[in-house]
Amino acid sequence: MLLEDLKKIENEIGWGKIQNLDDDRGTEPYGIMSLEDFETKWKNESNIEKVRYARTRWFRYMCAKIDEGLFCKNGAFANPDKRDPYWDFCLNGVKYNLKSTDLPSEFEKPPVTYNQRGELIVWFYRHQSMRKVMWENRLFLVHLKDEDRLNFKKKYDIIREYTLYGNPTEGEVIGRPITTEIDGHIVTSDIIIV
Repeated sequence: MLLEDLKKIENEIGWGKIQNLDDDRGTEPYGIMSLEDFETKWKNESNIEKVRYARTRWFRYMCAKIDEGLFCKNGAFANPDKRDPYWDFCLNGVKYNLKSTDLPSEFEKPPVTYNQRGELIVWFYRHQSMRKVMWENRLFLVHLKDEDRLNFKKKYDIIREYTLYGNPTEGEVIGRPITTEIDGHIVTSDIIIV
């Protein structure tokens, strides 16, 4: 049912502007488990852009929750505290916050090389994570195409390969997550390209 709901609105998704903390306030997707619930909650809102923003947030949140489940089906264990903002699951002894995102325009289209992987991690922390001032370990699940957000079979296969063998790129295993210092904070992170 949820997947059907997400497919129904897939072509309506778009922020309309850059996601930001001001617009995030009041558009929380938590506790809305179906498109019907979403429409009921937002039916009296006259600001169409706010509804679009909230719908995009809900869509991406639900996709990310499914993505987290894919990791748990492949050896990770879920954080028992669903409201904990610092980690979603633990994989190979490391607690991670999963961020499903898009490849920034500043980076070339794939393949993302081993060297770019480190640069991309720094970019994500500085441009996406800084606004929330959180420095937890992160796995960035990077979607190259919008339609891949709902391609959970493809993501399952990629996540399975990642959890078994590391991060394959260009036909070779390039290793496990990177532990590095970013702006004075030590983080363990990686990029998984979908």
